[in-house]
Amino acid sequence: MNRPAGLQPEAGVRQTRWPISRGGRAVLCHPDQETAWAPVAVIYFEERRSGLHHLGDLLAGEFDKRIRDAAIIEPLIAARRFGRFSWAPGDPPALQVASDPANPLPSRILGHFDLYSEPPVRLYIDPGHSWLTIVLHHAAFTDKHHFLTLLELLLAAQPAVPSGKQATLGAGGAHLLGGGREQLSLRHERERLPLRGRASDLAGVVARLLSPADPVATSRSRPTSDTFAARALPPIGKGVSTILPQACIDAITAHNAEAGQPLRRIGVTLTRAGDPHHRDPHHRGPNHRGPNHRGMVSYRRIDLPAEKPFAAAFQRAERHERYPFEILHPTPLLSLAAPLVNRLSDTFLLSNFGWLSPAGVRAIEPYSVARGRSAVSISAMRISGGESRLTLRARDLCQEDAEKILDGILANLAEASGPKAGN
Repeated sequence: MNRPAGLQPEAGVRQTRWPISRGGRAVLCHPDQETAWAPVAVIYFEERRSGLHHLGDLLAGEFDKRIRDAAIIEPLIAARRFGRFSWAPGDPPALQVASDPANPLPSRILGHFDLYSEPPVRLYIDPGHSWLTIVLHHAAFTDKHHFLTLLELLLAAQPAVPSGKQATLGAGGAHLLGGGREQLSLRHERERLPLRGRASDLAGVVARLLSPADPVATSRSRPTSDTFAARALPPIGKGVSTILPQACIDAITAHNAEAGQPLRRIGVTLTRAGDPHHRDPHHRGPNHRGPNHRGMVSYRRIDLPAEKPFAAAFQRAERHERYPFEILHPTPLLSLAAPLVNRLSDTFLLSNFGWLSPAGVRAIEPYSVARGRSAVSISAMRISGGESRLTLRARDLCQEDAEKILDGILANLAEASGPKAGN
């Protein structure tokens, strides 16, 4: 393949390239290319207060320096796709200023990326610097904690931040969120496929092909672009790992029943923030750290009959530590097997980003990728001392249906987190 425009080597400059990760290859090979494969986050900054730096003003005023410094630490921020499965260095993204301060999610910044000519990052800020929208391409950040990696890097060089916290930069990357003890692993680790579990992974794929998960019922008035909805997330208490998925299952079950398409089998893909003290026994890399440590995401796929409780299936998935087969085994043949891959689709994706303590940030609304047959993703982000959010993104749901499902999830959470739940 010819070298894409914009990547011609400069005289006297040694051009370097590095491979796209296994997860990134899976995204690029996935037969569902109707989706833009772009996770999104809207970061709302705290109000301006006397004597304190405002993060939105800092980022906008020093953006050029900050984004270039961040790209030195994490080259993917400024990368361009080279050939089929490689990245090459390029210029970092520019900061776009919103024309409508009331709309942080305009369709023009959410469309498909041309990774050969633009970096896998888009940044969009309102004129008053009260919010920042980060749009990423999943092929570049599929194994990392998405926008949190970039946000921490952009904040790392700031001279001071509210609440007396100071972002610092260590050998492993920036660290600010969560108290500053953990560091993001930003090295490009050499990936090795675990030998154990291949047979059980393949058996799981066969089971999903024979008994595919039912999709979320499409709205009668199908939207022309992705639908985004957000709600305030109240305290859940203990057991969020099982209470939240069950609340989502019950709300989607009610939606499908009302649409005359009852769910018989449910598939849930879980992504969540990593535990910095956990060592994944199925991943080998520098310092023996796997996708469950700080700054990385962990994937789990859970399938169960609609009438079965989620908690027992979740505990089995945690014991086996299995990743979805199509993430671990990307191949160009995936793009030729659309009917089979379509049967592997989940009912919905649930991303639990856990608790964060970002100084100067009031709230974060994360929107994971809505992809596959169902094309529904639900995300939860809890902010210590700020506003926690629950979001839903869908390709085939209208705004009314998306918000109705979100309200149903919140009602189910309120019931599950009441006195009977012991929280």
